[in-house]
Amino acid sequence: MAFYGATESVDALKKTRSCSFMDCLTRFLFLLVFVIATFPVWLYTLVGDLYWIGFGWLCFCWSDSAEWQRRRGRIVGYLVAFCWRCAFAACSCWLRIDWEGAAALKEAGSSGRSVFLAVNHASFLDVPVACVAMPWRMAGDGKTLMAHGHLRLPFLGRLAEAVGHMPVPFKNTSTRGDFSVDKEKMADIMTQVDDHIRAGGHLGIFPEGDLNKDWQNLQRFRAGGMEVAIRHDMEVWALVIAGTADSWPEGEMVGGSPAQIRMCAKLLHSSASEFAKKVPEAGIRAQAEALAEDMHTSMQQMLNSVLVNSSKPWAWEAS
Repeated sequence: MAFYGATESVDALKKTRSCSFMDCLTRFLFLLVFVIATFPVWLYTLVGDLYWIGFGWLCFCWSDSAEWQRRRGRIVGYLVAFCWRCAFAACSCWLRIDWEGAAALKEAGSSGRSVFLAVNHASFLDVPVACVAMPWRMAGDGKTLMAHGHLRLPFLGRLAEAVGHMPVPFKNTSTRGDFSVDKEKMADIMTQVDDHIRAGGHLGIFPEGDLNKDWQNLQRFRAGGMEVAIRHDMEVWALVIAGTADSWPEGEMVGGSPAQIRMCAKLLHSSASEFAKKVPEAGIRAQAEALAEDMHTSMQQMLNSVLVNSSKPWAWEAS
């Protein structure tokens, strides 16, 4: 799963600092491991696309249906989650990740509602970490909206499209921080989002909207995604991650430097619509802004707690 609000320009990825031999080595190994782990899934999607181009007319009514697309996206989602779990395990010698911090997510969706998961955004590494941190049952049904440029990437773009992630039609893709969208095209995308959630799917977002250089202080949350949570009465969950920027800083072409990554997951609201009722006589936009502010406050407190606990020893070090 990638996440709504990830608008950083693909062309902006430039190497901006020198690195030590150990950094270079671990980054090379990180890239190698993730490419090897992800390649079988990419090959599966490529073969599927080629088959559709050559023989799709034989089963047009079935393979072009929304249900078939959902099934294919679910399969690819599970495969990507499994492969990335294996990749992180292979990199665990230098990427030490406290997965237990996200253990609360095992209860996500237990009410029967779809899950709305908000994640802070400090690094491109947040995407695979969040994907692996999610419970297995959500891996195949999680979708997001993402910058259209990511769908054009030669490797990950094919996977994102196969999973069923949807592009946000930003008007200006060359200026970071400009979140204006083509409203007509966005209305069509939101119809796809609504259909996905009505079918039992889940939605993940980066509510800050962009990579946060000052990641210890969360940026203002965008309220657009919160309207979806309210309309569909979703469970609202937060996942806060710290340490990914140490491994893959903003502006670096490749990440994977040695780092310790901690996280914290928490159910913020079991019912988004119930929270909205606390904002009486207000339209859904005002309710969404109130929800965004409430989530920002809660997630900043969670992040502060993670940063305080970062000085404590790891579970295997304390034992």
